[in-house]
Amino acid sequence: MSAGDATVKEHMMDVSAPRITVTATTTELVPGVVRVRAVGDLDAATVPVFRSRLSALLTDEGGGERVELDLSGIDFCDVAGLRALQAVGDAAQAQRPARITAAGPWLDVLLRLCPIPRLLDYAPPPATIE
Repeated sequence: MSAGDATVKEHMMDVSAPRITVTATTTELVPGVVRVRAVGDLDAATVPVFRSRLSALLTDEGGGERVELDLSGIDFCDVAGLRALQAVGDAAQAQRPARITAAGPWLDVLLRLCPIPRLLDYAPPPATIE
């Protein structure tokens, strides 16, 4: 086995490290709003953490009237991540309003290409002409 193979194998074994963080904040400047920021990858490996955290926020009685999702820190999103966002949207309709306020470049492209651009009221920023 070459040194390059060992590195790949070692990296593949290190999948237990969290690749997503989800933090929630409230501010008195905008009462009733919980701002949630997710940073990292939103994929099959991280969806359980993401969904668990968002489910808790959507059902928390003291968590404000609505949830705003800042996903500008998402570096990667796969189909499992899109499904998780759709599930959050479905739960939000039943429990507490939630919307995406920002998306990173990768997620922005996915949301534009998929037939769900209005997922969680996400409105892509206007395209810039270069």
